[in-house]
Amino acid sequence: FEARSSAPATHYLLLPPLFSLPDGSPLHSGHALPSSPYSLLPNMLFTGITLLVLLGILWMLEGVIDSYAARKKASATRIFLLVAILMVVLGGVLLPFQSRLPDLRNPTVCFVASTLVACGVFTYLGCFFLFKAMAKGPNGISWAFFQAAMLFPFTLGIIVHGDKATPCRLAGISLLTAGLLAFGVGGDKKNKDIQQDARQVEPKSPQRDFGKWSWLLPALAAFATNGLAMYTNALSSRYEEILPQLTDVTRSTLVYSGMAAACLFHALFRKDLRRLPTKIECAMGLLVGIFTILASYFLVFKGNDLMARAGAGAIAYPIPVGVCVVSFTLYSVIHLREKYSPLEWLGMIFCTAGIIVIIL
Repeated sequence: FEARSSAPATHYLLLPPLFSLPDGSPLHSGHALPSSPYSLLPNMLFTGITLLVLLGILWMLEGVIDSYAARKKASATRIFLLVAILMVVLGGVLLPFQSRLPDLRNPTVCFVASTLVACGVFTYLGCFFLFKAMAKGPNGISWAFFQAAMLFPFTLGIIVHGDKATPCRLAGISLLTAGLLAFGVGGDKKNKDIQQDARQVEPKSPQRDFGKWSWLLPALAAFATNGLAMYTNALSSRYEEILPQLTDVTRSTLVYSGMAAACLFHALFRKDLRRLPTKIECAMGLLVGIFTILASYFLVFKGNDLMARAGAGAIAYPIPVGVCVVSFTLYSVIHLREKYSPLEWLGMIFCTAGIIVIIL
């Protein structure tokens, strides 16, 4: 399937009401948009970047909840499943009220819908492999591999979809990647003594082996699957001609259907995942679910749509990733009073500079 339209006379795009037609009337979903709306491009970029910055802050808040859940020994997998079930049930309630439903007789619609379901599966697999890598080896580098998956949508956006590889965008993605690696290396050096203690406390545990490279394979798998999750999530924004059929509710429901299926399939092989969630897991699942609703229904797809329409789809994911990293670091320093190594501070500087440069 072609990911780019054949340049018809008009395109249709989900846009917020702040955009106006030439006669001054507000532009809503389903309005015809001129195929060359150059006057709207600055507004598209500004609005898209704003939505993605807010998305990064929302991811940071989810990270705060995940951090608290980890300290309470809550199961991340059961929390994922609760969030996925919440999103699927809510989507099932809201789908009949959508302005249009997907026409599954259209092969392009079926293809895009399948990529969204695959996004949910890849998202779960990415987190699964990340946890495996962190259990077997250095947490910082594993986390850096996971976040560096933003290179997938960036690179494929340029190669496959023709986004411009401007010097600022290339410099920005390089700074963000370098910042993530600095965070990973600095964090692992800082936590070396903790890892040594973990080996002494659990000398027979096959899950923690910091002295070997057994962590590298799951870390690479986390990088690949999370990258595919990011790319398949943003891919629907490239199909402008079918966007009116794929509302944010529809796309979110498809994504979390895939995640729920992956969680349930994994539970078939893990007895501990089949037990009922604890009270803390239910509470964390509800909070993360609320943030997920805000992100899915109001930020991620709208932001991706606007950036793709403005020819900047390649930088749609690096922006929220960078914002999330920097804001969570500030939270850790200010609220948790964590001490950061010089390399980690350098990483935050690189990430901050990368965010600024990539949007220029």
